[in-house]
Amino acid sequence: MKNLLRKNNKMKFEKQLKNISWNKLERLVGPQILQRGENYFKKGKVRNLAVCSEGLIANVIGSDDYITLVSFEENRDNPELQFQCTCPYGSGCKHSIAVVLAYIDSIKKGKHVPEVSSSDNRLKQIKEGRRRDDLEEDFMNEMSVKTNPVKDISEYLAKYSKEALIEMIIKLSASHPNLQEELMDLSRLSSGKTTEIASSIRKEISSIMSEPAWHSHWSDEGNLADFSRVEKNLLNLCNKGDYDIVVELTKFLFERAYTYIEQCNDDGNSACQITECLNIGFRALKNSTLPDFEKLLFAISSQLEDDYDLCQEASEVIDSIHDKNVWSKIADHFYKQLKTIPTQENEDGFIRNYQRDKISNILAHALSQSERTDEILPIYENEAKITGSWERLVFFLIENNQPEKARAAAEEGIKIIGKNWPGITNSLRTTIANLAAKQGDFYGILLLKQEDFLDRPGLSSFEALLEAAIKTNNVEEMKSWALHYLETGKAPAKGALNKAYQPEDKFHHREFPQYQVLIDIAEKEKRVDDVWSLYQAATNKKKYFNSHAQVAQIIKDKYPEESLKIYQKLAEDLIAETNSSAYTSAVDYLKKVQKIYIKAKRTKEWTQYLEHLKNENKRKPRFIKELRRLSDEKLL
Repeated sequence: MKNLLRKNNKMKFEKQLKNISWNKLERLVGPQILQRGENYFKKGKVRNLAVCSEGLIANVIGSDDYITLVSFEENRDNPELQFQCTCPYGSGCKHSIAVVLAYIDSIKKGKHVPEVSSSDNRLKQIKEGRRRDDLEEDFMNEMSVKTNPVKDISEYLAKYSKEALIEMIIKLSASHPNLQEELMDLSRLSSGKTTEIASSIRKEISSIMSEPAWHSHWSDEGNLADFSRVEKNLLNLCNKGDYDIVVELTKFLFERAYTYIEQCNDDGNSACQITECLNIGFRALKNSTLPDFEKLLFAISSQLEDDYDLCQEASEVIDSIHDKNVWSKIADHFYKQLKTIPTQENEDGFIRNYQRDKISNILAHALSQSERTDEILPIYENEAKITGSWERLVFFLIENNQPEKARAAAEEGIKIIGKNWPGITNSLRTTIANLAAKQGDFYGILLLKQEDFLDRPGLSSFEALLEAAIKTNNVEEMKSWALHYLETGKAPAKGALNKAYQPEDKFHHREFPQYQVLIDIAEKEKRVDDVWSLYQAATNKKKYFNSHAQVAQIIKDKYPEESLKIYQKLAEDLIAETNSSAYTSAVDYLKKVQKIYIKAKRTKEWTQYLEHLKNENKRKPRFIKELRRLSDEKLL
């Protein structure tokens, strides 16, 4: 009777599987998961495949040994495939697909697939919703119940005298270097030999940093750094109140950290450990006997030099000091430092500007803390001309209720930096527009939007221009002006623009008409005929144009034949590239071709075209396999 039930289970599952197409399977999990599942199956990752009352159960060897159950949802006219797995995804994963494909392969090759009863332990784990990490945790818990190392060791050591224990520890330390080092550190600490501890820590840091840390995910090999002894000794010294020594060791570590981390390839492991050590150091700095000026200078300088976010606790030191005289000395120090950075243009201009901006930010903060705020604006004004930090100047003026000066500074910034820094220019224009809006200067806003459109012609800048033109009652005039520019490259004095536009950057040559922007606008306005006309003009002139798919989608209802030709050309070009990702993209376009044929009731032509593609590319098995997505081909 049991054998008959199992046979019925198998027949039922096969029957249900025959209703599933490759297309449907792809829709369930997505093309990428389907591809990965096929790869797993081909590599023989599926083990212990069996039929059970629910469907299929198997082990799949991935990064771990996972249990996977494939079943059909009950109580439905058209049961859907369901997947359960002990992998982190839980369902709809590559392991599930590999199991389905392994079963199909077994049926096609006439291989026997064994049946298992409902008492199979794998089914129990799946039903309980167990994940791989849960199973490992259970194992560790079981082991901890069976053994209690601390208790066992305590009972063992209690049998020995003090002298025997000392002898035992000495012998153990001789054969375990880490234990010997820890005992030596504790001995030096208890006897107050801090100089020897400091020397030992320096040697440890130098030893670790003598060779860059690295780790390979592929082979799981590497040479990872271990700063645990450094961290432990720094903490022990802190707990004893030896803060000044800890600060000196912190400086020693920080001076070498940047170069070391730059050479490491360990996913930030070393940087994280060094950060923990430096955090202890900055806590010690806060409690050290150093004068506040030296504390503050070290904390600030560390942050200025820190490109890896190592000095996270330095801000605690900075925020703890409020003496105006100390901050005034800090300001004087950074005034001098700022003067040492060259202001002339050179090849490393970005680095130079970045350094100047960081130092001038600290200087401004120090001036604020020392109540020398009247000195901040001249610094920002001077630095804006040197480093291009116009945004900082403008925002400072706005915060200090000087909108007229802020607008004038923004306009000056746009003139000086021109098109060299388009991001800054755009930000300044937005700020001016906001200021102009508050002042009711709508023509000022319109001018900014015209200039922005000329700098960055596109659908978004076109729409922003027309929105601004609503307030100045000249929407049609501005629309005509903008379209004329996109078609000819000429922008006469209209709207708020008081002179014809002349491009300043002779190296930046634009080709006109700007077909892509014109098509984007026509699409937005649902002018399908214009989209098609513009596309024909763009392709006839053999200009660079890369939005064929966009146009095909826009015109598919009104010009289906032309849309077909575009999609077919795109697909055939990708097929010619002969690689898997290109085949996937090609079939995506062919799906669109299929929809157009079917909508026009030209299925016979679609079938003929598909057969033509198969014949032309019969030596490309990966492409032929991809074509399954276009048909209703069943798994079985």
